[in-house]
Amino acid sequence: MLFYSFLLSILDVSISVVFIILISRLRIRLFRKTTSKIQFIKTSHKHFWIIPFNFLILIATYHIWSGGIKDFAFFTMMLLIILSNIDILTYFLPFELLFALIITILLQIHTAQQWSEKSIGFLSTAAILYLVYIISNRSEQKKEIGFGFGDVIYGSCLGMNLGWYGGLYSISFGLIISGLYAAILMLLGKEKESRIPLSPFFLVGLAIYERIIK
Repeated sequence: MLFYSFLLSILDVSISVVFIILISRLRIRLFRKTTSKIQFIKTSHKHFWIIPFNFLILIATYHIWSGGIKDFAFFTMMLLIILSNIDILTYFLPFELLFALIITILLQIHTAQQWSEKSIGFLSTAAILYLVYIISNRSEQKKEIGFGFGDVIYGSCLGMNLGWYGGLYSISFGLIISGLYAAILMLLGKEKESRIPLSPFFLVGLAIYERIIK
């Protein structure tokens, strides 16, 4: 399991970089712009932890994706991690991959009860995150707040995948931990780093829910 998780973590980061380049170039061609909104932020030693982060998340959620490529749950988990990596590297969550994430979750639904549970999970988390999104974007410092509509969709997908109970736990833990992290940065006077990607913290919330709460 450890070796398999390590290989997947490297593969996920590599795929994330490839997706950033491909989607960026595709958007430039489609919209005939000279630049794309998806661009790498300044890469430095700060990002050395992406592979270990992926590795720990994969270990914590092993029972979710252990079915392999024959299971849509595997692709759902991989997309969650890849999107998180892209958010770390670009502060952006491309709608193309968010749409693919929703599709992989929907393909796991087989009964009317599952439709009901997934719908309630999606709507409950979406309502809370959209409220947070509106409040955060009314702030005078909204440009420094890393909470975008992509985060709303990403967190809502967690709710759809886990159900309302697991979804609310995951996003709650994610928001609390990200808030603590932001507070630490402020205390250290690192204002330039005050904008942080939220999706990795949602993944941490997912890992905490799966390993401790569930």
